[in-house]
Amino acid sequence: MRNRVALAAFAAFSLLAAGCSSDGNSSSPTLSTDPPTTAAVESTDAPTTDAPTTDEPTTDASTTEVASTAATTTEPSGNPDGVDPLPPLADDVALPIVFVHGFAGSAQQYESQKMRFVANGYPADRIVVFEHDGAGMDIAGYAAALTAVVDATVAEFGVDQVYLVGHSRGTLVSQTFLSEPAQAPKVAKYIAIDGAPCPADNAVPCLAPNQAGLPGQAHVETATSKESFAMQYEFLVGEAPEVVDIVPQRDPIVISGRAVNFPANTGREGVTLDVWPVDADTGQRTSDAPVGTFLLPADGSFGPLELDAD
Repeated sequence: MRNRVALAAFAAFSLLAAGCSSDGNSSSPTLSTDPPTTAAVESTDAPTTDAPTTDEPTTDASTTEVASTAATTTEPSGNPDGVDPLPPLADDVALPIVFVHGFAGSAQQYESQKMRFVANGYPADRIVVFEHDGAGMDIAGYAAALTAVVDATVAEFGVDQVYLVGHSRGTLVSQTFLSEPAQAPKVAKYIAIDGAPCPADNAVPCLAPNQAGLPGQAHVETATSKESFAMQYEFLVGEAPEVVDIVPQRDPIVISGRAVNFPANTGREGVTLDVWPVDADTGQRTSDAPVGTFLLPADGSFGPLELDAD
């Protein structure tokens, strides 16, 4: 019997937006990402793994332990027409960012922040995610694997250091990594989001956004919100971002991502994935054939696929 799973594109996959747009007259820049039309993705013939939904454990991380803090950022009011991407940041400012997700987490949790970073001139390829088993607690093992990711990132971009960002359990993994004398010098700045506090030795400049400092925000929201982004960007770059909001994007609209078994984050190898245009109000398909079909490889990746905004 065929197993058919219909998923909302932006809820299930890490989708990489192609660009931003502007009317040229805005004094309040906003990020342009999601297309006005809606696409749905459907996977078939996939082995299923039923994993219970689990909330990430929350630890009390005090913002008073921040070694280096970000000033309050004035929030742009927003422009629904979007903006063109800002000029690229200098390479010595835009060091590669390595994000480490937490328990029951994935790369998807940093996708909205990646869109915001890119809209502010950060090179998209310099935002890397260490995606690993979201259900386990092998902190030492994950830290060892993070070492390989950091080393590969340093080598790829020809830099000496990266920016490290951890969320929830990812702060435990990051802190274990930083506790190794050979690894800490590879990190220029560290952001610990709503998890373990900044390391006591202050060897690496650190910022610790958490629920106490972001009133009203849930645990995962502290990693995904525009308020959290503004803090992260200013801490890493040294100035407030010009763009914080996400709004519909104009052409070209290009999506790509991974279909994974959650929370293990393993690729759904051998699955056929169809991308369908749907009505934004009803969710009903608006065509008789998919606009894209992919047979997924071992890592579950698909795309890039260019979509018609009309």
